[in-house]
Amino acid sequence: REMEAEPAVTMEEFIELDLQFHLAIAQGSHNPVLEQMLRTIRGLLAEWILRSQKDQGARPLAQSGHRALLAALRK
Repeated sequence: REMEAEPAVTMEEFIELDLQFHLAIAQGSHNPVLEQMLRTIRGLLAEWILRSQKDQGARPLAQSGHRALLAALRK
């Protein structure tokens, strides 16, 4: 929900929320290797998110993907 508070969410906040989303999934997996891997490449992920968000319409697409992933995890 926080990621969808556009335009109130700055790019920096969006990136941090996106990273938190994926780290939460890793923690919820109870797979310490996955969690450590994501923490290790956090900077690379942040850079990738920043670059991907420069494209027109990228934020709504990312939000849609996150909603779909969350729905799948809930099932």
